[in-house]
Amino acid sequence: MANTLRYPGWQGPYLAAILEMNSAEKHAKIATAEDAIRSRMMSSKTGPEERQAIQDALNALKFLNR
Repeated sequence: MANTLRYPGWQGPYLAAILEMNSAEKHAKIATAEDAIRSRMMSSKTGPEERQAIQDALNALKFLNR
């Protein structure tokens, strides 16, 4: 899976959260994905495309966490 991801450092945990079916485990995976995304956001190496992908991912995680 990591070979096909453009930003595997945070997209791997993000996809794991999105694909998790067990609601108890889903919340933990959402938190892990959010941590990975926030860590990446601290990097000065994110370009505009990645920043947009990050924003989209955070919006999706917020929706899933309801």
